[in-house]
Amino acid sequence: MNNSKSRVGGIDPAALAAACVSVAVSVVMPAGAYGPLSIMFGGTVLVLVLAYDEDPHRDRWQSFGFSLVIGLIAQSALGFFLE
Repeated sequence: MNNSKSRVGGIDPAALAAACVSVAVSVVMPAGAYGPLSIMFGGTVLVLVLAYDEDPHRDRWQSFGFSLVIGLIAQSALGFFLE
């Protein structure tokens, strides 16, 4: 029953769920200016995703997808300062 295969690369399902919730909330929310709430929300989700990132060894496409998720979350966290 001992699984000898080691997991290489990947992200924890809890962090992936948090990223999905982040995307869902950003799509559903009305258009408008970024505010302090978006900084707190984006920063929290960004820390959550980075904290649950298990192993940074990914192939090219996994790294591309991970960078897209981080960029989307960072947009909500930094949008207040850049707007």
